[in-house]
Amino acid sequence: MNLRGTLSLPLTLVLISFLSAEPRITSISPRGMQAGGTTRLVISGAELGPETQLVFPFPNATVKVLEGSKPNQLSVDVTLPAEVSSGLYRTRVVSKTGISAPVTLGVDRFKQTAYASTVEELPIAMTGNLTGANLLESTFSGKAGQRIVIDVEAARIGSKLRPVVRLLDSRGVQIAWSASLSTIQGDARCEAVLTADGKYTVQLHDALYKGPGPGYFRMKIGDFQYADLTFPLAITRGAKTPLDLVSSSFKGKALALDPLKAFSPIGHVSIPGTSSSGARPRVIVSDFPELIETRAKPNEPQTLTAAPVAVSGKLETQNERDEYLIPVTPEKKYRVEVLAQRLGSSLDGIIEVHKAAGGGLGSNDDQAKTSDPGMDVTVPKGVNQIKLILRDIQGRYGPGYIYRIVVRPLSVPRFTVSTATALHSIPQGSQSTIQVSIARQGYNGAVKLSIPELPAGISLQGDEIPAGATSSLLTITAAKDAAPFVVSQLVASAKIGDQIVNRLVKIGAETSAWDTPEQSEIALAVNQQPKLTAAGSIQEANSTVQLGTKVVVPISIERNAGLKGEVRLSLITTQNPIKKQVPDPKDKKKKITVDDLDRMLRLEKAVTIAAGAKQATAVVLIPKDLTDIAWDLAFKAELLSADKKTVVASATTAATRVRLNSPLHLQLTGPTVLHFTGKLSRSTGFKQPATITVQGLPKGVTASTVELAADKSEFTLEIKLPATVDRSLLSKAQVIATTKVNNQEIKSQVLPLKLQ
Repeated sequence: MNLRGTLSLPLTLVLISFLSAEPRITSISPRGMQAGGTTRLVISGAELGPETQLVFPFPNATVKVLEGSKPNQLSVDVTLPAEVSSGLYRTRVVSKTGISAPVTLGVDRFKQTAYASTVEELPIAMTGNLTGANLLESTFSGKAGQRIVIDVEAARIGSKLRPVVRLLDSRGVQIAWSASLSTIQGDARCEAVLTADGKYTVQLHDALYKGPGPGYFRMKIGDFQYADLTFPLAITRGAKTPLDLVSSSFKGKALALDPLKAFSPIGHVSIPGTSSSGARPRVIVSDFPELIETRAKPNEPQTLTAAPVAVSGKLETQNERDEYLIPVTPEKKYRVEVLAQRLGSSLDGIIEVHKAAGGGLGSNDDQAKTSDPGMDVTVPKGVNQIKLILRDIQGRYGPGYIYRIVVRPLSVPRFTVSTATALHSIPQGSQSTIQVSIARQGYNGAVKLSIPELPAGISLQGDEIPAGATSSLLTITAAKDAAPFVVSQLVASAKIGDQIVNRLVKIGAETSAWDTPEQSEIALAVNQQPKLTAAGSIQEANSTVQLGTKVVVPISIERNAGLKGEVRLSLITTQNPIKKQVPDPKDKKKKITVDDLDRMLRLEKAVTIAAGAKQATAVVLIPKDLTDIAWDLAFKAELLSADKKTVVASATTAATRVRLNSPLHLQLTGPTVLHFTGKLSRSTGFKQPATITVQGLPKGVTASTVELAADKSEFTLEIKLPATVDRSLLSKAQVIATTKVNNQEIKSQVLPLKLQ
C-alpha cells in the first residue's frame, strides 16, 4: 500500500485578455530620424492611438502626436536634439495595454524622405521597399571632384533584403558598386569621387533578384563619414585603451568610449563631428586581460599571460602566421576560440595548437554555425606552455583582417542564464510569471536575479535560482501606481570563490560573438486595461511537501461583463521533461521516446473552469523520486473561445517554491497477505467433502481454494492484496462452501468477509 498525503496550497491567478493586446508596429516610415531637426513618422500596426507614446534610448526627444491618429495608424512629429549621436537605435511604442517589440531606426543629420526616382539635394536618407526581381533607380546631379557615398541599410535595421548597389555615370557606365559586406552585416556600401559634372544613377536590387519580405531599406546618398569596427576588438572593463577605427572613412580622429552601464558586454564608440552616419562602432568589454598583438621581431611568438586571456591582432602581410605562447597547467582542458567574421572581419581563419617544444595538439577552421575556428584542448602531462598559430585559410591580409583569440580554462566555474521572451505585459495591481533557465559549467550554487534601476511600483519575487536547479519561475508584480513601462536588462549574479560574477540574462538560447545588450533587453509594461482578472492569496512563499504526496491548489477567477468562456489550466514547473523508451504501438520491434510522467511534477487530471464558473481545484502530484532541491510551480490559464478551438487570453499565476520536507518516501511494493481461519459445520449424518472459496474479489486480489475432506471441519484461507489495490472495492468479498450429492451442487450460506 502507498502512504500518501495532501497539502492545501492556495495561489493567486491573474488572467490578462489579449483582446486588449500589446501595441504592435507592422511598418514605420521613414526608417530614420534627423538629429537637430523634426521628422514626421507614420507608424502602422495595432493598439495605437492618441495616447500611445514613443520610447527612445536617448533623452530630451520631443514627440507630438498628430490629429487623426487611429488604433491602426499613428502619425507623430519627432524632434531630436542636435547632440544625439548618429547611429542605429531601437524604438518602441507603449500604450495602456503594453509595450511593443522594437524596430530599428537610423539617426543622422540628413533629410529623411520616402524613396524617389529623382533626388533634388544631397545628402539624403530615403526609405523604400524592394522585393522579388525589382530593380530600383534614382538619379541625382553631381559635380566633378565631388565625393559620394552610397550606403544601404537593410539587415542592420531588420530587413531581409540582400542589397547590391551600383553607381552609374551619365553614359550608363558603372563607376562604383558593392554587394554584401561582412563589416556591415551583409549590407552594401560604395563610394566614389565623381570625375565630371552630370547626372548619376544609383541602382539597387536583391543579390539573387529574389528579394524576400520584408524588403524595406534605408538608402543614404551624399558626402558623409562612417566607421564600422575598432582595433582592438575588445578592452578590459575599466581599462583606458586607445582605439583605432577599421573599415572607416575617418582619418586621425580621436575616439572615446561612451560611458558603460553596469554589466554592459559592449560599448559604443563616439565619433566626433556631425557628418557621420551608420551604426556606431562597437567594442567588446570583458572582465579579464585583453592584450594587443605586439612583436619585437617578425615571426617571433608573443607570450601572453595565463588564461583566461584574449588578444586582438591583425594580418598585415601575405600568408602571415601570427604565433602566441601561453602558460598552461598540465592535464587541464582549455577552450581556444577565434572571433573574426562574427565581428565583421574579413578573416577566414584557421587555428593550430602545438606544444611549445613541438608536436601538434589539433587544428580547426570552422565551428557549428560560424566559419570562425575554435577547439577544446587537453594539455598533455608535463606540458607547461602551448603555442597558438593563426592564419587566413587563403593567405589573405589587409586592414580588415583583424581578429580576437580567447583562451579560457574549462575548469573555471561559470554559468549562462537565458529566458525565452523579451516582452512582458503585467496587469495593473497584479503580476506575471516568466521562466529563467541556467546552464552551469562547474558552478552549482544559487544565482540572484535583479533588474537594475527598477522603478517604484514594480517588484520581483522568486528572484533566486536555487542551488542545483536548472531554472526558476520569476514573478514580476506591478502595483496600481506602477510606472507604465521599463526597458532594461535582467542581471544574474553569483559569488564564485571570492569574486562576484555578473551575467546579463539572454533572450533565447542563441548566442553571438558580440553578446549585445539587444540580446538581453527586456521590456516590461503595465497593462492598465486588463479585461479579465482573478485573485486569490498565497499562503506561504515557501511550502514543503513529501515525496509521493499531493498538492491541492484552489483557484478562483472572476470575469468582467461579457466574458464567459471556459478557462483551461495547465501546470508550469521548473522540472525538465524526463524521458523513457517504450514499445512502438505501430511496430513492437521498435521503441519510441515519450515523457516519463510518473517521474514528473504533473496534474492528477486535466482541469477546466466552466464557462461562467469562478472556481476550480487542481491537484499536483509530487513524484516519489523527485530530486531534493527547490522546485517552482505556477499555473497557466487560457481563456477559450466559444468553440474551444482558440485561446482568447492567457495568463500565469504567481510562482510558488516547493521544497521537500524529507527526501525519504516509504512505500510497500509487495502484496499484503491475510489469513482467515474458519470452521465448517455439517448436519447430523452428512459426511461429504466440501470446497471453500472466496467470491466478489476485485481484479488483482487472489485467494486460495480449500478442499476440505469429509472428516475435517477447520480450514484456513489465504488472501493476497497487491500494494495498489483500491481498498474500497474489498467490501464485496464473500466466503462460500460447496459440495455435490448425486451430481447435484449444494451451497452453504454466503458469509461476508470483512477485508477493510
